[in-house]
Amino acid sequence: MKSRMKSRTCCLVAAVVLCLSACGDDDGGVVLPVDDGCEHMQDGPFASITANAVEGQAPSMPMEHTKYMVTLVDDGGNFGGFVSIPIADAGELFVYSDNTAPLTLRDDSGSPVVAELEDTSISACTEVDREKVYDVDVGTYTVELGPYDQARMSLVYFTVVGEDDHNH
Repeated sequence: MKSRMKSRTCCLVAAVVLCLSACGDDDGGVVLPVDDGCEHMQDGPFASITANAVEGQAPSMPMEHTKYMVTLVDDGGNFGGFVSIPIADAGELFVYSDNTAPLTLRDDSGSPVVAELEDTSISACTEVDREKVYDVDVGTYTVELGPYDQARMSLVYFTVVGEDDHNH
């Protein structure tokens, strides 16, 4: 039992160290969420996903800190669709997009979640046009995208757990 507990503790410490080093700055300082969003919008990692026209069939974007290049559904020249985000820990959900097309977060009952913050004046980088921040609980959230005049858009998201804990 003691050996198993020690093994789990070592794995947890290794995961935390990996997470802290993956998105931190070179000096080991605190990285602002918008800088983290910009970093992933520029440097990835990258994943492609195709939105679904049906909310209940939204494909999952399971990896935080990943640039998702989303192919939207064509609805007669207006593009849109649904994707989903699994949230493992309650906290603040940061969502970054490369445009200002409508983006609505819905909880597992389909109700819209009001953003605590929405900023379309991003000066940290040119790849991010919008930052939205939501207070979220554990669960799966659906993101409604569009209508938009382009067939693709990019998203980056991550959660920050704990008050003002932006050092991950």
